[in-house]
Amino acid sequence: MEPSVSEQFLVSLFSQIGVVSKCKIIHETANDPYAFIEFGSHSAAVHALTAFNKRNLLGKHFSEHFHVFIGDLSPEIDNKTLRDAFAPYGEISDVKVIRDLQTLKSKGYGFVSFVTREDAERAIEQMNGQWLGRRMIRTNWATRKPGLPGTITFDDIMAQSSPNNMTVYVGGVGQNVTEEDLRRAFAKFGSILEIRIFKQQGYAFVRFDNKESAAHAIMNVTGADIGGSTVRCSWGKEGNNPSSNVANAMQSYGFGFPASGYGNYSTPPPPPPPNAGYGWGQYFPAGPGYFPPNAGMYPPQQQNPWQSYWANQGPQPQ
Repeated sequence: MEPSVSEQFLVSLFSQIGVVSKCKIIHETANDPYAFIEFGSHSAAVHALTAFNKRNLLGKHFSEHFHVFIGDLSPEIDNKTLRDAFAPYGEISDVKVIRDLQTLKSKGYGFVSFVTREDAERAIEQMNGQWLGRRMIRTNWATRKPGLPGTITFDDIMAQSSPNNMTVYVGGVGQNVTEEDLRRAFAKFGSILEIRIFKQQGYAFVRFDNKESAAHAIMNVTGADIGGSTVRCSWGKEGNNPSSNVANAMQSYGFGFPASGYGNYSTPPPPPPPNAGYGWGQYFPAGPGYFPPNAGMYPPQQQNPWQSYWANQGPQPQ
């Protein structure tokens, strides 16, 4: 967009289509600003896409294209190199290597936007696992699967946890869910180092070999059916206090992550309440003796082994 465009202007413009519930402009160094607008109804959003797609706004064009995530980028890969690598798969509308705003160093991932879904799908299929520069890259959709309420993006999830966190908390795990069920559901997002299931408590942990894979799993698996159970995902936590970690995971509105902001690229979003602000919110603390609300259902002989088992090893729910 033109840098002079304000959120107030966009709200005024899109309010002609329907009720605008959220509007957020994203500013990044060396890139044009872009915005996300959330309507009060699906029909209004569809109408806005039809009315404004490829229209000119102060010298810039609106577009609703299809965004591909590229992970494990070598530090030397820039926008031009990324565009050249993906150009054979179709018309590209935008390329963005994500960089630290202070150091301008690559964060190791980026996005390529295609004009058509077919081109994006072909790029994801054929470029996944290919070498680009000094690394083998990973490709996936940059957004959640469509049809879920709320708004969240890959960057939102990446920013919520430490750079070294590679663990996904999986809630809503049923008694019949096996390790193999979880492995089948999560393996498509990257290499899995470890899976731990706590059937009595109804949750599990999946640890990947990199943070980006874990973030994609959180985005895409929440709301999925695994072994007959609808699961929800959030970040696990690298730490030694299982009680506070479980409490933090449960704070996620029961959907895997708290109310979130807008970041790069989003489609119809995941479960958090649609009117819950832009920030992720703060997780509540819990003391060493805290157990999840349903822990009282289980006798001490079931609680204590779990607590000691997690006390000094492995990642725990955030």
